[in-house]
Amino acid sequence: MDSGSLGDFMLTALVDQLKVKKIELQKPLMFQLAIQGSHSKVNWGVKPEFEYQLIKEPWYFDVVNLSNYDITLGTPWIFRHRVNFGLNLAKVVVGSNKSVLIQWGSVTKIASQAMELLEEILEQARQYLTDYA
Repeated sequence: MDSGSLGDFMLTALVDQLKVKKIELQKPLMFQLAIQGSHSKVNWGVKPEFEYQLIKEPWYFDVVNLSNYDITLGTPWIFRHRVNFGLNLAKVVVGSNKSVLIQWGSVTKIASQAMELLEEILEQARQYLTDYA
């Protein structure tokens, strides 16, 4: 578990070993955290049946070249399973064996869809601002 990770990740080699069906992302996502190399792109995702203690459900992972880990359970998994953990006495308490829905009033929504800026639209915006000025 990684409370500083904004996603849940699975090692590319593990995906291949388990023969998990990959889902190609329409737009690759930039990724920079706990990986081999300084940065990478996420091109694939997987949604295997994931088991941990009494939890057994399909769970989405981004596929990346992790460094030192096969799987990273980040804040999406931690939040949706109401996990509490301690550092000094090390402990992990899973509050819900079924993932709970996110209540949007209690969290900030981060839209992480990739976007393209077309040169044509950029030029139109420049011209509009020049004319306006």
